[in-house]
Amino acid sequence: MRPQRVLGHKWSPAKLGHIIANFMEIMDLVCKTFYELWFEEPSECQTEYVGDGSSVPLEVAIKTEQIVDMLRKMPNHHLLVNIIKRNLVLDFLPQSAKASGINAVSLASVRRRCELICKRLLERILQVEEGNGDEEDVYALPYVLLLHSFCLVDPTLCTPSTDPSQFIVTLQPYLKNQVNNKSLAQFLESTISIIDAVLPLLRKPPQNVVEELVQDLKHLITRHTFLTVVHTCIKCLCTLSKMSEKAASLVEQLFQSFFRHLNSPNFDNKQGIERFLFCIGILLRYGNEFMLTHNGQQPHIFKCLWLLKKYLLQEDFGLKVRALQALGCALIAKPEYMLNEDVGKILEEH
Repeated sequence: MRPQRVLGHKWSPAKLGHIIANFMEIMDLVCKTFYELWFEEPSECQTEYVGDGSSVPLEVAIKTEQIVDMLRKMPNHHLLVNIIKRNLVLDFLPQSAKASGINAVSLASVRRRCELICKRLLERILQVEEGNGDEEDVYALPYVLLLHSFCLVDPTLCTPSTDPSQFIVTLQPYLKNQVNNKSLAQFLESTISIIDAVLPLLRKPPQNVVEELVQDLKHLITRHTFLTVVHTCIKCLCTLSKMSEKAASLVEQLFQSFFRHLNSPNFDNKQGIERFLFCIGILLRYGNEFMLTHNGQQPHIFKCLWLLKKYLLQEDFGLKVRALQALGCALIAKPEYMLNEDVGKILEEH
């Protein structure tokens, strides 16, 4: 077999395999180190608790702050998500330990510790935000980002058996913040993503919280500047649609409103058109099953194909990009439409 040339060097399969094996060993060592630092139960009995009314042991609270401090120095939370994921299942243990079976008590201990860390993070979000007099500075952002990291690995960590809806009830009021800046956008994205992940795990979320959520999401979808926030809001609204008729009705209303504006010959606001194309694509991706078709009307996704084709034929590059993104979202929701003749022509041309 001929050696592969990478960045000007020749690499044989044997060398590449050796490098990958070394990398995996390093990652195992990294995960084991963080396990010993944060996720391993201390040998001595812990009876001291945080003095702010918390039921979280002081030792866990201190370790939680250490993780938050580390996250502040990281460009993103992707590596941390991987570390949490592997620690939760003790995946870094030697093959000999895995072969003999991982101790169920050890797994339960790590899980309990992660639950306590999540509980402490929720407490700190409340404390930090209540003490923050400046709406434009989001001091709780690293706490929310870390909580989101745990939730990405396992959302059941954010559904305590004593009060499964606690995290949603606590986080929902923060969706009402009217400030538009990058930090708050990150805060909202993570907060809404946590709510979105936890909602399907609740048998019956509080009705008043669901109704408030629907209104908050509607406001953010129609008014927020950052489209990443809008994306997360639409996804969460579509999750809510499975448990709330009001949410399902709003999905339909939003679609009809965006479609009407995009189909209007008198609507020439370029920024508005790009936003509506983006929104209608996300609605098709996550909410197509909730959108209604009455009296033998064509499915919304089919109606959108010719509308998107119209914008793909525009000379404006920005509109073409948004229309193509929306088409991609529609095809993720309904891959069978790839066989549609018009879609085939569009993909060939663009």
